[in-house]
Amino acid sequence: LNEFERIVNSQGARTGFYTLLRENEKLLELLIAVAGNSPDLAEILVRNPDFLESLTRDPFLHRPKSLSDLRTELDAALKEADGVRDREVKLFKQYEMLGIGVRDMLKLSGLPGILAELSDTADVLAENGLKEACGGRGPGPYAIFAMGKWGSRELGYYSDLDVLFVYDGPEEDSERYRELSQKFIAVLSANTENGFLYKVDARLRPWGKSDVLVLPLE
Repeated sequence: LNEFERIVNSQGARTGFYTLLRENEKLLELLIAVAGNSPDLAEILVRNPDFLESLTRDPFLHRPKSLSDLRTELDAALKEADGVRDREVKLFKQYEMLGIGVRDMLKLSGLPGILAELSDTADVLAENGLKEACGGRGPGPYAIFAMGKWGSRELGYYSDLDVLFVYDGPEEDSERYRELSQKFIAVLSANTENGFLYKVDARLRPWGKSDVLVLPLE
């Protein structure tokens, strides 16, 4: 009940919102599911009151978004960001987590589908993170391999991103790619006033923490 009240209070005019709930069964079902099952998703709604109605109108509530859909939506959000890209990227993730969580709670998708959706969201945010780290330029002969649960398409709601950084080039390029990898980690894991995207774990390289951060292809 406490989470329900917090969400309702965040909506502003309570009388008008209760009227809206009486007229919209879908909205009420969604609100009860979130308030009754997930304090974390409830917190997203409290902090972003407009998400609630947006989600009830979202055609993707009843079917998963493809990678193309996610890329298109993130690109559109960033074009309207007015320079505050960090906030828009993190709002994008929060909205996607909310939508996936609701689909999960309402049994609109099975567990393999939910895990795939979480992994796809991470793919798109990691792609954007690499673009940010590169400053809009291409990274060159360099790759980030998704490992662990991310690599097996079984990413959970709170999973870290296990990664392996690899470059193809002469040894003197290693420092440049090490710096690029560190920037990528910082973009995804930096905890700002808007929160953070993912914790990034690069310890799965052959010799763990004692190994170089970026491995040469040969």
